[in-house]
Amino acid sequence: MREMIVVRVKRTYADLLPRFLLNRQRDIEQMRGALSGQDFSTIRATAHRLKGAGAGYGFDQISVWVAEIEALCEQRDVPAIALRLDRMQQYLMDAKIELV
Repeated sequence: MREMIVVRVKRTYADLLPRFLLNRQRDIEQMRGALSGQDFSTIRATAHRLKGAGAGYGFDQISVWVAEIEALCEQRDVPAIALRLDRMQQYLMDAKIELV
């Protein structure tokens, strides 16, 4: 059984949240596409851009994973990057949003 993921988001971001989540899914898809072509510069650039975005909305774990992805691009570690992208996608799907 999966652990319940609760993400506390400031109420002031409630209207922005659907777009934020959609954009993160698009980012994951973009990085997956780049990964299939071993385009590590695109993955690294996307991950770098996302480092602050996750924490800003209360999705701190995203910031952790994209920092790891950015570092893994240097090693060209396709399986490890794919694993983090899988985790990010599952995290976004499973997260229960709590407005604070």
